Amino acid sequence: MVMQTHQPLQLVHLELLHNYSTLTSLTLSGDPVLRNVWRLNAPREGFKHEFVLRSIFALSALHMAMFATDPETKQQHLQRAQTEHSIALRATAAALRHASAANCSAVFISATLTFLYAWACPRQPGDIFLVSSSSSPSGQAADWVFLLRGIRTIGEAWADELKTGPFGSMMRLGRESILSEDGKATLVASPAWQTTAEHGQFSYLRRTVMRAASPQDAPIYGKYIDTLERGFAYTYRSMGAINPQGQTTTTPSTPSTEGGASSAGSTVAGPALTSSVYYWLYCIEDDFLHLIVQRRPLALVVFAHFVVLLRVLSSCWWMQGWTTHLMQEIWELLDEDHRLWICWPIEELGWRPST
Repeated sequence: MVMQTHQPLQLVHLELLHNYSTLTSLTLSGDPVLRNVWRLNAPREGFKHEFVLRSIFALSALHMAMFATDPETKQQHLQRAQTEHSIALRATAAALRHASAANCSAVFISATLTFLYAWACPRQPGDIFLVSSSSSPSGQAADWVFLLRGIRTIGEAWADELKTGPFGSMMRLGRESILSEDGKATLVASPAWQTTAEHGQFSYLRRTVMRAASPQDAPIYGKYIDTLERGFAYTYRSMGAINPQGQTTTTPSTPSTEGGASSAGSTVAGPALTSSVYYWLYCIEDDFLHLIVQRRPLALVVFAHFVVLLRVLSSCWWMQGWTTHLMQEIWELLDEDHRLWICWPIEELGWRPST
């Protein structure tokens, strides 16, 4: 007996899944274990939760678009990516509102894929990543911000389930390596970090911003400058310049693109390194985000210092071009006076304004 099928074969989805399994997933981590987590566990979770598959399809389509040489083919991939992302975003947000032990792993990985998708999207003039609408001061936080907060929420509410689930290795090797309370207390206070040029720069930035900020905003700036300095220190540790006890193992210097790439190959980065670079974004709350949405000069100055960390991941395909783009956008938003406040990021990146 011949079984009749009424469901047409979706070759596009098969192509996207094949590209993800054979290529995209291998670029998402330099750690062999996490490569297999991305390659095997993420699709497997997608077979149980469609929104995960949609997130996989969206990122895979962007990956294919980036390396497509034919303009028409590139545009087709971009359109597919946008379509799949829209479907995934709505479904992931709905699942997040009803998070449980049964779907927390699916929400976690889908939100993580969405975060990578946001970096991989083609950049537009006025795009400063943190804000969805770049055309007016009344813009809102980007979609990925809410999903990243969702990761933090379910990470606290369903910690045991996540640690023992299909993405437990990701939690252990990445997220937990930078969120240790002991690490927070000892690393930044260590003599090795205190003697770095970066610590000196952040001390100067803190004093300068606190003098210029209003009384109600000063605590906000102080908190996120401190958090950003921790992100720099975590990155040093991840690159081997400072060990977990706060001792210098190599001569510290601001991490370079070559340094980040050499730790895990030419197009990938280790999980601890990736987590340390993104740590500051993970910590952002509405208080600072509101200042960025309003394009406050001091907030943009702090943001420009964060951009220096991004070059560590510049070899990753989804991060390519972001340091130059963000510095140009910040430069254009600042007045002549505040442009002098970002001399250090400019010099560290070797960047030159186009205007």
